[in-house]
Amino acid sequence: MPVYRGPDGKIIEERTRRVRDDEITNVKAVGDDDVTQMVANSGALEVGNTSGLDADKTHIAGFKAQPNPADGASNAMSNPTVAWLAVVSGPGKGEILTLGYGANSIGRGGGDRVNLDFGDLQISRQEHATITYDPRGRKFYLQHGRGNNLTYLEQEPVLTPTQLTRNAQITLGDTILLFIPLCSADFDWQDIERESPDEPT
Repeated sequence: MPVYRGPDGKIIEERTRRVRDDEITNVKAVGDDDVTQMVANSGALEVGNTSGLDADKTHIAGFKAQPNPADGASNAMSNPTVAWLAVVSGPGKGEILTLGYGANSIGRGGGDRVNLDFGDLQISRQEHATITYDPRGRKFYLQHGRGNNLTYLEQEPVLTPTQLTRNAQITLGDTILLFIPLCSADFDWQDIERESPDEPT
């Protein structure tokens, strides 16, 4: 039976549960693909949540496959972070959300680029608001989306695309977000990409 090793070469030991008999065991070896299913999210194997899983196969819980650098999946520059939204009030207080290049739609339904699903039902499921980063002008803009509930910037309703400034407070439903930009007139990831490897720092 082949042994699965992590990126550091060590054998990975995972807790497994045989769905057929609910027996929990520790294993270090992983069987062939035809008898083993890797499950990235351990929540899929909670008691009572085993629908859709083959009872004749062993399922690995809590295993998250690491991207292979050779296929480019781990290239963070394909969508670099340009800013963050910190939840400072309301459900999800203390959470940090990442923004990338272009349009960042915000909603709680899971289909938006920024998922704000922490229990605030006043936030629309899809596209409550959008924050757009313009890499040419190096500016951020906030605009209201398709939701019935309004988007507020510093307690004022956003009725047209409005430029965002550092530490601006955005209110969606009962949630207040603090806008923290990384990119600005002084820095953009394009600056680093343009640098020559031989150029002194």
